Amino acid sequence: MSEDLNKAKKFFFESLDLQFNGNLDAAKNSLEKALHFAPSRKSIINNLLVIYFTLKDTIGLNKIIQHTQKLDDKLSYLTNLAEGYRYFIEKDYLNSIHISKKLLNLNHIEIKGHCYDLLIKNYFKTCDLKNLFFYLRLALKLKINHEQNLYNVGSILQYLSKPRAAIYFINKSLNIKNNYTYHSCLAQSYLKIKNFDKGLYYWEQRLLNKKTISRDVIDSVNSIKSISDLKNKKILVVHEQGLGDTIHFSRYIKKLIGYGGDISFQIQDKLFNLFDQFDNKVNLIKFDDIKNQHYDYKIPLVSLLKIYGQNYNNIFYDKLLIKNVEPTILLDSLKTNIAFAFQGNSEYICDQFRSISYENYKSIFNQTNVIFHNLAKPYIKEFKSYDQIKDASQLNFLEMANFLKRMDIVISTDTVFAHLCGTLNINCIMLLNKNSEWRWFNDHKKTIWYPSIRILKQKVLNNWQREIDIIKRYIKLKSNYKL
Repeated sequence: MSEDLNKAKKFFFESLDLQFNGNLDAAKNSLEKALHFAPSRKSIINNLLVIYFTLKDTIGLNKIIQHTQKLDDKLSYLTNLAEGYRYFIEKDYLNSIHISKKLLNLNHIEIKGHCYDLLIKNYFKTCDLKNLFFYLRLALKLKINHEQNLYNVGSILQYLSKPRAAIYFINKSLNIKNNYTYHSCLAQSYLKIKNFDKGLYYWEQRLLNKKTISRDVIDSVNSIKSISDLKNKKILVVHEQGLGDTIHFSRYIKKLIGYGGDISFQIQDKLFNLFDQFDNKVNLIKFDDIKNQHYDYKIPLVSLLKIYGQNYNNIFYDKLLIKNVEPTILLDSLKTNIAFAFQGNSEYICDQFRSISYENYKSIFNQTNVIFHNLAKPYIKEFKSYDQIKDASQLNFLEMANFLKRMDIVISTDTVFAHLCGTLNINCIMLLNKNSEWRWFNDHKKTIWYPSIRILKQKVLNNWQREIDIIKRYIKLKSNYKL
């Protein structure tokens, strides 16, 4: 075996270990070194393609496309696979599907599993459940990467709000190979059915995955046996996940008061002013302020649920106190003022189910005596044709919080604005998709987290017509009452 091939082999197996431990960036670097020494090795190119795809690295995929185009024509299918991955990342799902099916017809067994996986992801994004489950079944029959395919089935079922079936398939996958990256999905399935003991146990495994949380910030919390371990310690609680999650779970930090002698809460810059009056016994700090500081414990925010022994029956509510600021938007008090947010972060994996398209909700604006205030970015161009739609998306979160307090009603899908209303005890109607996230459990009408939120839950997956009709009738009644 040549010296170059030995070096390529070394870096290749090094990358496999890094992938298993969830360190994809380092695995990518090792594979790129392996490719340098063995530029036509299919196994290296295959693995590198999957990592670039997972990391949404279109620059890397383009490099692979250019690289494989210079190789033997027999490897042109790898160029096509890279193009299929790139189309998916660019949200050109139709072209990604077309390329995947074209590759399947070539019957290259080494990429058949990749094609099935790509088709499954495309049909999930396009909400085509019939084709989604068709290719899920084919992937399971293939018996290639069987453990991965079992997990894929489980994760899709979890995202489709079928937690018990998801638990079955994910556990079958873990029985073949223990993979810490799978535990988050398993955790959410258990939490969905209100099994907090198992749910929070598996969620803690995310701390073993280097890709999940920065190791420079978070230390493992496994050594904490009970909340009493925190007595008179210097504690740093660090936000994780999105803005809505920080707002939602921040209530648990106040339970530290009386245990920790010195409590700091590191939050996103966007929320800093909003939390200004959070509690005078909690230090609010930004990321740059924690460097070179010593803490007895560094705890990711969601880990507090396990430390407190949280379960469904002892969930509590805590209202966020904010300072008043002068309004920057004047309101017409003679009209009904309604704030709305029907779309969330498009990068969220289930956003296609959670967010409502403009075509579906535009009919609500055909109301008299109502001013609608858009909360979410981007401010879509269609709103400009309506005199009764105003834009409030430019407000910072403290201004937004004060603005929402002046609304007659807030209507939102599962976004940060729903959490903001909930923690401020502002009346809000939350349009909740049928396959909603674990924290909403199977709740209808009310949620245990926030007393001021009323839930209007979707009856038919990916069909909002019934809920939009109800909202239109509600707005009409509300505006007629104010006349």
